Amino acid sequence: MGVLFDLDGLLVDTEKPFAKCWVDVCVQHGFPVTEKDALTLVGMGVREEAAQTKKLYGADFPFDKLREETYRVTIDYHEKHGMRLMRGAQELLGSLKAKKIPICLATGTMYERTLWKLHVSGLEGIFDAITTGSDVQKGKPDPSIFLVAAQKIGVKPENCVGFEDSTVGLLSLQAAGIRSIFIKDLIEPPPDVLQTVWKRFDSLDEALGLF
Repeated sequence: MGVLFDLDGLLVDTEKPFAKCWVDVCVQHGFPVTEKDALTLVGMGVREEAAQTKKLYGADFPFDKLREETYRVTIDYHEKHGMRLMRGAQELLGSLKAKKIPICLATGTMYERTLWKLHVSGLEGIFDAITTGSDVQKGKPDPSIFLVAAQKIGVKPENCVGFEDSTVGLLSLQAAGIRSIFIKDLIEPPPDVLQTVWKRFDSLDEALGLF
């Protein structure tokens, strides 16, 4: 068995701070971005976020500029306040490591930023392998990230389970043929997506009994 994990909003509490910073930066530059708009980006890779924002605000929306500024603001926020682990993250990851069950990160965040998040959150060095948006051409809901993650730990997709907090992440797991475990953070996926979920818990520590 192998266990695959999303990062933002699942293991680390970064989605809410990022959404607030994204809205603040966009509004400062004259774009009436709302929190509801920001939530549509949850779970997406950078390429998919760019496409979504241009769909929402037009082809001239300066995504790269505003995204980079938002990164700088959120980095400053987490450097000052730290990066909180989600409830049960440390316990579940520690239990899987103790049982020698292979674990791999599968995040749409690009490689360098992923390393920074792992360092700041204290999760650096815990995973047997790391898969990021830098490893694939298409982000979630495409299955590539999870398929690459399974390959990196040498476990067939059908023998893996994946933890996700987003709609696009759950769709990605379904497309990869991997059993999904949903832990809600900011959004409630549509009913048709929830029907694909293997297990659902309120927090990661509730999943300890599965392994």
